[in-house]
Amino acid sequence: MLIEGIITFIILWFLSMIIHEFGHKIGAAIQGVDSYIKIWFFGPIPSMKCIPKGVLKDKITFYIWGGLFSAYMMLIPTIIGLLFEINWLFIPSIIIATIQFVYAIYEAIFIERLDIKTYMIWHYVLYLAVGLITLWLVI
Repeated sequence: MLIEGIITFIILWFLSMIIHEFGHKIGAAIQGVDSYIKIWFFGPIPSMKCIPKGVLKDKITFYIWGGLFSAYMMLIPTIIGLLFEINWLFIPSIIIATIQFVYAIYEAIFIERLDIKTYMIWHYVLYLAVGLITLWLVI
């Protein structure tokens, strides 16, 4: 079960990253602004960023949409894993969903207040802390 859980976590993590950026695209589209997704690297770590092509009316809504959309989408495999007692699906997906919910708030508050290096370091610390706490609570 451990190997399946790790593989599932990795697959769902990349999927949640893509869904997260599409959530930002939805947040921009709601405001009538087109956007595109850019792939970039923070050191050796690949990342993605949704960049609006115009002026946003409400930046907080734009920022929060990514995390909330991906968190809600990660609840689908969480519920399936829970209903069918598939722990290798339930545990990774609940961890990622929880991280995305918390990260939505972090992103909305801090993305424009911190320089990019500080922001990225703390966002990885947040991922690790929330992920480990969720894992501890679930197991």
